Amino acid sequence: MTLRATGRLVVVTVALLYLALALGVAISFRDVAAARARMTEQLQPAQDAVAEALVSSADMERSLLAFARDGDRSTLAPFVLGRSYSGRALDRIGAGIADGGLERLRPLYEQAVAERESWLADAAAPLVAAVQSGDAATVDRLTTPAGGPERYAFGKLRTDLRLIQYEVGRLIAADTAVVTAANRRLTWALVVSALAVGALAVGGYALLQRRVLRPLADLGGQLRHLAGENDTATPLAPHGPPEIAAVGRDAERLRQHLVGQIDVAAQANEALVDERPLVAALGSYLQGVPADIQLPGFAAGVAAVTAAGVLSGDWWGVVPASAGRPPLLVLGDASGHDLRAGAVAARFKAALVASLTSGHEPTEALATAVAGFADEPGCFVSCVVLIAAPDGLSYVNAGHCPPLVVRAEAAPAADVAAAQLAPTGPIVSMLGGTWTQATIDVAPGEAVVLFTDGLVEARGAGGLELGWEPIAAWSAQLLHESADDAPAERAQYLAAGVLDRARAAAPELRRDDVTVIALLRT
Repeated sequence: MTLRATGRLVVVTVALLYLALALGVAISFRDVAAARARMTEQLQPAQDAVAEALVSSADMERSLLAFARDGDRSTLAPFVLGRSYSGRALDRIGAGIADGGLERLRPLYEQAVAERESWLADAAAPLVAAVQSGDAATVDRLTTPAGGPERYAFGKLRTDLRLIQYEVGRLIAADTAVVTAANRRLTWALVVSALAVGALAVGGYALLQRRVLRPLADLGGQLRHLAGENDTATPLAPHGPPEIAAVGRDAERLRQHLVGQIDVAAQANEALVDERPLVAALGSYLQGVPADIQLPGFAAGVAAVTAAGVLSGDWWGVVPASAGRPPLLVLGDASGHDLRAGAVAARFKAALVASLTSGHEPTEALATAVAGFADEPGCFVSCVVLIAAPDGLSYVNAGHCPPLVVRAEAAPAADVAAAQLAPTGPIVSMLGGTWTQATIDVAPGEAVVLFTDGLVEARGAGGLELGWEPIAAWSAQLLHESADDAPAERAQYLAAGVLDRARAAAPELRRDDVTVIALLRT
């Protein structure tokens, strides 16, 4: 199954799951809203009205009994107010029944209204009249428990009101149960949603690991093996979903193309070795072996391109440690980029390395090597010598392009703050000169990028020289990209990456020799 189809299946499954949950939540919200509206708008007002009718009716009865006992008309005031309040309370109960939803209470309501009217007409009014006229027999009949049937009308009214109160309470309890059940469903919906999100996260990660990350890691391992072991003969064997397999096939086609180009280059180099062994040997001497760069506290990477075959005016090498002095790295650039430039570079390199090997300081060795230009008035060489120091680097720069120290905290997209190892003396020529040694701090994770003038003087599409600013920006970006790699891999990635970006920015880069050396502080 393709990644696109897998993604669609996951999206549809998640959508259906959450649609079902959303439907359940919506039904629960509807039930809760309906129950709460019923309680707020009908049941609770009815409950309050019944309570008011009971209290008002009780006030009426107590007021009548007090009047019958004392004969004081002022004791009838609660009766008058109670009659008004109980009447309004019963009207509210009736209005609630008329609005719908409480029809089951209508018989009890109508019976309570009838009992109230009967009690007022048959008991309350006669009792007031009997007290006023002094009819003791009628008063006794209407106030004692053994009195006539009129005495029991008020008890029936109270019973009917309490039945209404009980029924309203049952309805409130039923709606409360509906709200409770709906809340319970909402809680379960939230729990199921959380579990579903967790399951989807775990399942998504497992699917991503199995379908994407693992095939990509395998393809990356094959590519690293190809680059690290120089095993260009083993075909790449990608696996996984069709999209990643297609990327692997593209990489395999690139490998096949590179193998063809390597074969052509090997044939040309073999022909050069067969026909011009001196030139080939000279080229090998000028370009050192990257593995030879063993500066304490630094990892190194080298990338270079020559303007004319295998022979270059650029040269570099490593002077082994001796007499307590650490190894030295030397990078130089002879004027021109042909056979003559290569010969001059080789002669200067030999003189400089011999002087340094014999124990001379870099400043002294440069002065000694100047003698080789006595018969080469039109030639000159720029050169930089690096010595590893405990907290950074010491260096001598004889008119060479200033190497850059790219700070570790520089963000790849921000303005890059790069220190330059400025010249500490003139370019090497028959005119001679004096040179001094300087030191610069290089913290762990920071890089020193050395290059020849073929890099900064390369012209881009607009005809302008690249300059050092883009080199500093590229270096910071490459350091950021390779932050998780081993130091040696980072250094080589940095050197090769700067050269690759220069090729893209300046299509005619090979008009001059270009060498890039990256030193990463470990």
